[in-house]
Formats: sequence, C-alpha cells, structure tokens
Amino acid sequence: MARDTALFEIAEADPTSPPVFRLYTWSPPAISLGHHQVIEDEIDVEAARARGYDIVRRPTGGRAILHHEELTYAIVAPLDDPHVGGRLHESHGRISEIFRRALNSLGVTAVMAAAAVEDSATVDPREVGVSAPCFAAATRTELMVNSRKILGSAQRRGSRAFLQHGSLLIGEGHLGLVDCLKLPEVAQSRWRRRLASTTTTLGIEMKRVPGVDELVQALGRALADTVTVTARQAS
Repeated sequence: MARDTALFEIAEADPTSPPVFRLYTWSPPAISLGHHQVIEDEIDVEAARARGYDIVRRPTGGRAILHHEELTYAIVAPLDDPHVGGRLHESHGRISEIFRRALNSLGVTAVMAAAAVEDSATVDPREVGVSAPCFAAATRTELMVNSRKILGSAQRRGSRAFLQHGSLLIGEGHLGLVDCLKLPEVAQSRWRRRLASTTTTLGIEMKRVPGVDELVQALGRALADTVTVTARQAS
C-alpha cells in the first residue's frame, strides 16, 4: 500500500510519469480497509491477529477485503490516459475490460454487472457500525461470472492522476473476513452465507486453481491487446 501511494504521489507531481500496472499477492494474508473506514468500528483486531492476518489501510476507498487466495492489482495513470483513463465510470470500465479479456482467454466468461447494485448491500439495523464486505455487492463496471462477483475495485483520483486497486478472487480465502468483523456470531453467520452466495472464484469456475504466473501472463496479453486496439483507433 505504501508503494502504491508513493507511485500515485509521483504521478500527481510529475505529469510525464508513465502509467504503472502492478500485480501482487500477500504474505501473510491481510485485511485492507478503505481510506475512510475506521478499523476499531469494523474489525475485531484480536480475531484477525489470532488467524495470522495483517491489517492495513488502502489509500483508495471501498470496503473491507481479506487478501487471501487472490491477486491484487494497482494501476496508477494520468486521468486522461487514453487506455485506462477518463471519467470515473469510464476508467473503471476500461480497466475491467482488460480483466474481462484476460479471464475470457482462460475460458472464464466474465461480464460487467449490468447496473449498480450497491443498495442491495445494506447492513442489518442490528449491525450498525459495520459496513458490508466489499464482495457482498457489485457496481456496474465490476466483473461477474455466472451472476457472482469475481473482481472488486476502488479508485482514488487526484488533480492529475488516479490510483485504482482491485482484487481478483482465486480461491475462497476471502470468506474468512467475516470471522473478523466486529459482529455477533449470528450476524457473522448471515454475512458468511451472503458473501458465499454473491461471489465466485477462478478455482470454482476453472475447476482448478490457476497459478499466479498464468494469470499474470493472461493479463499481460490482455493489456497489450487493449493498448494496441486503442492506438489503432486513435490513428
């Protein structure tokens, strides 16, 4: 997170700074919270530590994510970058399209959510103070497979550049977040069922767990194809 923040600050300060596309995994697993979330209100810190999870804050927005059995990405680019920039929804859509192409090349038919469904992620009145997990709902430019969310993302925009983070689910490790939410056990059970029913993973859809190298190569090809197509259109 510190490295991504530094890259964003460089891009904000230097208009000639090139775009950066970073992919990484986490060791140990970690819970990341959105920029405006209050850790003490959301997370049972002792429960997280007992499970060996780190806790970090993202410079981007969004809700809590457990980075476990997933691939995280960070993109830093000028707001007007022709490949991944534009207005907020345009930028989100262009980045999601790169991932859609990559997943489709692996035999996973991914589509963007047809419309924002943030309102469906409301919190039970008995759970005041705790936000829904990030993967409990999808916005219109996030990716779905078989009507279940597989890619979540959040963006921070400055005056010249933006930073977007995202999480691509490989396995079901993300479900462990529910055990660390500051909620009664009954409420945790409800959210566990909810999160399991609204998400899917590459392991489920591919009937095998893909290696990180395989995913990186697929994303590299999709990114190269996107840049080539955009350049041809511009010419």
